[in-house]
Amino acid sequence: MVANRTARPARMAIALAGLLLVLQLPAGGRAAPGAYASDAEALLALKASFDNGDEVLTTWQAGTDACAWQGISCNTQRAVIIV
Repeated sequence: MVANRTARPARMAIALAGLLLVLQLPAGGRAAPGAYASDAEALLALKASFDNGDEVLTTWQAGTDACAWQGISCNTQRAVIIV
């Protein structure tokens, strides 16, 4: 049981690293009033993978600007750059 608990943070770190790589891909030069929809969708998928995502990431809500979410920073083109 202890090994499973120590493996969970490692899996989450790997998933987060993969997400960060995806978020660094070019966004195709499109402008948006909020964060890119694909960024928000990826972050919401990450949130859904957590056991307590709704409790911890309360500001991460569909239909809202991901750049305003807790723990998220965007560049001037409104692409997520820091999670």
